[in-house]
Amino acid sequence: MMTKSNTLDQPVFIVGPLRSGTTLLRLMLHNHPKMNFFGEFEGAVSQANDNDFPSISNYHKFIETDRMMQDSNFIIDESLNYVDLVKSFLQQEYNNKKVEVIGACIHSRFDLVSKIWPNAKFIHITRDPRDVAKSTIPMGWAGNTYHGAKYWLEPEMRWDKLKNKLNDEDYIEVKYETLIRETAEELTKVCNFLGQDYNANMPNIDKVSTYAKPNPKLVEQWKLKQTDDEINHVESQCRQLMTKLDYKEASSANLDPSSFKIFYLKINNKIKKVEFNINRYGLYLYTYRILSNKIPAFKNPNMTNKLNSIEREYLK
Repeated sequence: MMTKSNTLDQPVFIVGPLRSGTTLLRLMLHNHPKMNFFGEFEGAVSQANDNDFPSISNYHKFIETDRMMQDSNFIIDESLNYVDLVKSFLQQEYNNKKVEVIGACIHSRFDLVSKIWPNAKFIHITRDPRDVAKSTIPMGWAGNTYHGAKYWLEPEMRWDKLKNKLNDEDYIEVKYETLIRETAEELTKVCNFLGQDYNANMPNIDKVSTYAKPNPKLVEQWKLKQTDDEINHVESQCRQLMTKLDYKEASSANLDPSSFKIFYLKINNKIKKVEFNINRYGLYLYTYRILSNKIPAFKNPNMTNKLNSIEREYLK
């Protein structure tokens, strides 16, 4: 359980796969009068090269064009090194709402958080990988559930390794399905972990955001919307961690896809993603996006900002 002191020394990070309920949980915690869960803080660790943080000059360039960092409106003190600069961002957010608990969401390199904040706490939220995999398709991240599964598997593998290095009092596990079905009870557990009392207003995120209140009807949508093949494409990759997290297999096939099927799914994934991106950004901007990702020298801030503007239009 957290103490009610040293707020900036013990920030709290909601970690887990994209599309797993991290934003939903963050909004409910932010609705607590003594908590400030300010948003996505991916940029604090996403630019790491293996286990090394980027050079400060490269990080400044990243901040200049990254949409989430732009939207955070952080003041950049160019005299600071990388770690102190990232810490200054947390300080700025704390100054906006001085409370007893401060935190944010991170989905990628959350295993590096402790290198910046050795006393950081973690709330790990997970969701059924079949739902996560399916939900990546409308986002344009994947063209099918086979390739959507990696958005669940990779961060869950990273978390599985990280939590073995943490003390029991440094983290709490939350299941999306339980959070939606038993919202008050689950939030009470999280509040206790954070050293706070549950506040009945926490689930009322519809009053302060574009998100609706937790709706149990939206849990386990995969049972209604996925074919047996789609389910098997997820389970064939995730079954080991699924079992560990108490998600039961459902596919009657229970077999890994053949080499030919995997090849087909790879081609299908690429085609669907290209179609999605051209429809969203147009051929010209999409081509720029590909080239700039492969050739850093090709990056143009004006072009990147045009992409960022389009992405903002689709934010919930």
